[in-house]
Amino acid sequence: MLIKNQKKKTALTSILLGLSVVLFCVSCTDRFENIEKYQRPERLQGKIFTLIASQKNMSIFSQFMIDTGYDKVLDKTGTYAVFVPSDSVMKIYLTEKYGTFDPANIDSTVKQTIVKYHILPMPWSKDQLQNLSSRGWINLSDISNNKPTAFKRRTLLRESNRTYKVQRFLSGTAPYDIIVPENTAGTVDRTVYSSSPKYVPLFFDGFMSAKGLNAADYSFYFERPYTSGQVYYANSQIIGNEIFAENGFVYLIDKVVEPLKNAEQLLESGSYGTFLQLIHNKSVFQFNSAATLAQQGASEGMQVPDLYNLNYSSTFPINIHDELVVSSTYSVERHNGLLAPTDAAMTAFFNEYLKSWGSNWNSVPKNIQRLFVNTHIANEAIYLKDINNGFYNSAGDFITKNDFEIERAQYGSNATFLGLKKAIVPKYFSCVSAPLFLDPSFKAPYF
Repeated sequence: MLIKNQKKKTALTSILLGLSVVLFCVSCTDRFENIEKYQRPERLQGKIFTLIASQKNMSIFSQFMIDTGYDKVLDKTGTYAVFVPSDSVMKIYLTEKYGTFDPANIDSTVKQTIVKYHILPMPWSKDQLQNLSSRGWINLSDISNNKPTAFKRRTLLRESNRTYKVQRFLSGTAPYDIIVPENTAGTVDRTVYSSSPKYVPLFFDGFMSAKGLNAADYSFYFERPYTSGQVYYANSQIIGNEIFAENGFVYLIDKVVEPLKNAEQLLESGSYGTFLQLIHNKSVFQFNSAATLAQQGASEGMQVPDLYNLNYSSTFPINIHDELVVSSTYSVERHNGLLAPTDAAMTAFFNEYLKSWGSNWNSVPKNIQRLFVNTHIANEAIYLKDINNGFYNSAGDFITKNDFEIERAQYGSNATFLGLKKAIVPKYFSCVSAPLFLDPSFKAPYF
């Protein structure tokens, strides 16, 4: 009995002690609410959507967020940085492009695209936007990591999976697929999995200095002045400093930013079909089991399309369709350069240099096609300074502005893009190896 009573006393003591702690904490909480340092800072006006909705000059973007459901997303989960075009620039952009700025009359897909491309899924402060490399935060005392070369950030916008028309060929016993134009007969479909959201570039003094760029290099692609000390979200300028929210930051910008096209989309948006086909001739498809089974309904036995990864092996230094450049780690600072001859330029080049191989580019050996394409790709972005001073392409040639003629310049999500009225002649075509590339009847002598 003595032991039982002692146990009861011990249990009762524990309960009373617990109640005392709770009452003490409640009392403390009451007192803490009256202490200034424990009160909500005045600069925090709630979570991100609540903050945006409270701004008088962000009402149109705010309504777009409501219409697409991102008001709830950004006020419930995650941390973000949101770049909001002011109402005045939204009105100008929407009226010029769609004839109205009334959110009720704008297509839901347009609203979703605008919203997603202006949101980064990380709470980047203005300082953090300007102090990153692919290795992490820069350290000014570390000579190997003291430059802010990471100028791109991942947005919420992801391209839909894309289906290509593919023609099958046999090489020995191994079949291979080549992407062909939509109207080609005897094709099968290959749906390529979109593995990454789109990226957006930021330009600021630290990055410009690290890459040796000046204001003219920015203006060449974005057709607006670059002012030192400012930060640019693609073609828009950040106005003022970040606005703090409980789960991230909000920025006011002076332009609506349209999603940048990747290299493949840029090639398809002009008369570059012949050059594009040379790249598509080296397409490599690999079945993606994980992405296929992850589709809605697949686990319940529903029929879903097979999804594939698309790359170009090591043939070219760029996957023209891919938002990633090398990998997600390096994409924040890597960018390629693509110089694409128009169809007319391709015809003129063929007639001058390759006509002895046959009637058109299809008759040219694949290794020569590959050399020609690599002559028009650079492993780094091409800016105005590179055009003026010269640069090396992926074939190892030093290219100057006298080697080509530009008809169009556009900044892409994975490459800078220059459309050419005059194709670049590979240096191999003018050296001792020229007969190997230009004369199908040439046979190398034996020594």
